[in-house]
Amino acid sequence: MSAIFAKAFTAKTAALALVVCFSSWREASADTGSYSIETVLDTTIHNCNACTPAQAQSMAQSLGSGAHYVQDLSNNYVDLFRVDCEPGANGALVCSVTSRPVPPEITQAFNEYRSAWLANAQRNLFYGVVHDQTQSGLVNPDGKPSDNGYVNAYDTIYHGSSLNGLLQRLEDPLTHSGPMALLVTAINDLPAPFSWADLEITVLVQFNDGSQRRFHCDKHTAGFVVMPDTAIDAHDNTLPEATPTLPRGYRFPGLPTFAPYDSRNLVTLFPAGSNPDGFVGACVQWTWDGRALHCMRPAK
Repeated sequence: MSAIFAKAFTAKTAALALVVCFSSWREASADTGSYSIETVLDTTIHNCNACTPAQAQSMAQSLGSGAHYVQDLSNNYVDLFRVDCEPGANGALVCSVTSRPVPPEITQAFNEYRSAWLANAQRNLFYGVVHDQTQSGLVNPDGKPSDNGYVNAYDTIYHGSSLNGLLQRLEDPLTHSGPMALLVTAINDLPAPFSWADLEITVLVQFNDGSQRRFHCDKHTAGFVVMPDTAIDAHDNTLPEATPTLPRGYRFPGLPTFAPYDSRNLVTLFPAGSNPDGFVGACVQWTWDGRALHCMRPAK
């Protein structure tokens, strides 16, 4: 867990102790001055856009007994409903739906999320591009550089520290711009373990040498995770995150001047001894036949 999110998680956990575990927000009774305690076990904030109050209550009732958050981004409100059901005549359930106060932490995060939603053309599908320019100086086991001095897509596969550092940066709103920056702020401020229904987030990270990799946000953990098989090197080769079971080819035009580390890097992603031809530094193309790598050397 990143230092940024560790701090946020601590704050969220404290808020959750108030909101869920001990339920210390209370609804005052108008006639007696007493308080009732509300516990929220449904940790999804449900969408009911452009709904009437009756429709929002109906949605809450459809979710069954318990307390449920229902938000309306179009009409700019979030409600907390308590649903109580008991058996009625002929086996039918009779349910009552009552409103409960919404904690300020939820209201703040909702307002931030709505700002991001408005800036995103009122869509819950968010897409952002991050240009990562982080210096690295990493080398492979052969002692040769794995990049051009800046973190690249390969580094985030092979060097765990590069991936962890990138994930930390993605969790920081300052890494992003526009709607994504607003959205990451909202996610940081939403008390754990609450999440928004229908929210989908994808980020394309473009590295200094032109390589790239995609990530998406796990809305339940509020952290970014890798989208499998999306790492592409500077030569537009999809980098294997596991040994391919089918034949594949990898091309490296522009050698030896353009991103010469790409060809060497590829070999490290395959099992040791899988390149019987050798020639690691001078291959313009590698082919994988399912068992071994074979090198095509530059034409003389």
